[in-house]
Amino acid sequence: MISAQRRFLLRTLGVLALVVSTGTAVHKFYYSRTVVRHNVQNNALEIEMRIFTDDLERAIGATADIPARLGDDREIEGADQLIEDYLRNHFTIEINGQPMMMRFWGKEVDYDITWCFFEVSNVPDIHVIEVKNTTLTDLFEDQLNEVDLEMAGWERRIQLHREQPSEAVQN
Repeated sequence: MISAQRRFLLRTLGVLALVVSTGTAVHKFYYSRTVVRHNVQNNALEIEMRIFTDDLERAIGATADIPARLGDDREIEGADQLIEDYLRNHFTIEINGQPMMMRFWGKEVDYDITWCFFEVSNVPDIHVIEVKNTTLTDLFEDQLNEVDLEMAGWERRIQLHREQPSEAVQN
């Protein structure tokens, strides 16, 4: 037989589990995370961006004037191109004051997170790297775009937002 206290505790834990599980599909914070790795063997920057899928759908849907579904059979035609165009307008890298051309490798949608992949080839010696990331800041006032820089011999994390959309880091 279960005591009244134990039943209350089990019910409370059940309600908390329900709240947590239903709360994961809708988020109330606006955040993206980008990792920029310097692959010395390939002399390239490998860039992976993680963005909430619903936010990215909203951003590219606004530019395409149609609902943007990502990662399922209702995905809009040309979604990869829309994502690439949007991110090229909102994410840039300069090395030693020179803009870098990024190649879009594609995306992977994992339910509520969309992973986007870019590469910069023929990277010069990095003395100063400047990253600008205004992704979703036009939609969400409190959007935070965190960028981890993993360069040969050093690492740095920067946090970019509407008031500070870019930051230069010296090696």
